[in-house]
Amino acid sequence: MTIVIVRILIAVVGVTSGLLAYFAILDSTAVGLKLGTGIGGGVLAVLTFISWFCDDAAKRIKETAAKTLEEELSAERIRIATATNGAFLPTLNSLQQLATMDLPDRRSELSGFRQEVIDRASDLLQNDAPRIAYFRVENLLAPSRVMRPKPVSQKNRTDEFTTLFDESNPDHAEVWSLIDELDSAVLRTDVDLPGRDYRCFVSAPVRAGGMAFGMLTANTLEAEGLSREDRDNIVVMARMLAAAEGLSLSTTERRSILQVSESRSTMKEEGGAA
Repeated sequence: MTIVIVRILIAVVGVTSGLLAYFAILDSTAVGLKLGTGIGGGVLAVLTFISWFCDDAAKRIKETAAKTLEEELSAERIRIATATNGAFLPTLNSLQQLATMDLPDRRSELSGFRQEVIDRASDLLQNDAPRIAYFRVENLLAPSRVMRPKPVSQKNRTDEFTTLFDESNPDHAEVWSLIDELDSAVLRTDVDLPGRDYRCFVSAPVRAGGMAFGMLTANTLEAEGLSREDRDNIVVMARMLAAAEGLSLSTTERRSILQVSESRSTMKEEGGAA
């Protein structure tokens, strides 16, 4: 806005000086016109300098802002790469090692891998006080399943996971639909639930090949404490966790779980149609 005003003044002064010079030529005895022309020329020169100075300053500000933005983007890319390499690659290496083991060894190592996934996922979250848990189905063959938070990881938090998700409880139907049907994660911000300290959460299904093992969930105390990037990272970790769970099952166990899962899905469809 300032530079626009200066340019308007330059135009006005320029026109005025031109008119004064014209009248001064017509009347050579008009000292006042000559003086006005001189003053106008001086003002015009000053305004032209101010205009140039403002243009140059604006250009330098834009260049500085662009450089600062590029530096910030570069720093963010480095941060993301560092976090990704520090969390995903070690977890993938552990999963790879798990896949080369015999079934008994896989089962004995599975508990440690679960905790590793939880800890790595917590490191990925861009929050100073995240709380994350793997709600694991206790009995995959049970007619009515139950999920408990185990294992758990939390930083700078005193509140704890206390909910037990029971499939027979109608209030928990949305959670069971998430682990049985959704392929992505649910991100909720600005949450306000009675008796809960957290204000934001993300939950992703831990499911592989039609077998729902549970849910990986994280929450924060801030209403906007989790981002879409956090959501996507949780999905990746949940899928690695599901792969490990599947590797720990025998062929017979997989078949039995799939049969129960198919029967459960059929009952839901028939119930919905009714």
